[in-house]
Amino acid sequence: MLTYTELQQDLANASVRFNKELTRLSERTATRMKDQAIKNAHVYPKKRTGLLVSSIQGYTVDFGREQTIYVFADTDIAYYAEFVESGTSRMKPRLYIKRAIERIEPSFQKQAEKLLQKALKRRGG
Repeated sequence: MLTYTELQQDLANASVRFNKELTRLSERTATRMKDQAIKNAHVYPKKRTGLLVSSIQGYTVDFGREQTIYVFADTDIAYYAEFVESGTSRMKPRLYIKRAIERIEPSFQKQAEKLLQKALKRRGG
């Protein structure tokens, strides 16, 4: 029979493991999204100077218990990055970042669900 103290300890241990594994998953996902956005930017729009590609960033920020993944093009490096992504009145959007996120996000969600299921399983006897 599981005691209340054992239950609390199991939950605390599972929470620590889950948070560490989720942080690693988030970091890998940010890198994958960034890499996919770079691939997308090589294809359409066609690479010219390389500034757009070099402006693409991907990282995670930890806000206490919340992980946030950021993927964006730094407009300090390529001022036109936002116009390429979103389009203008004379140019249709290229969506190199949005498409990268849409491609990688389902995989992240599945992996995060597996981590949660794993964390909720009781370890030990």
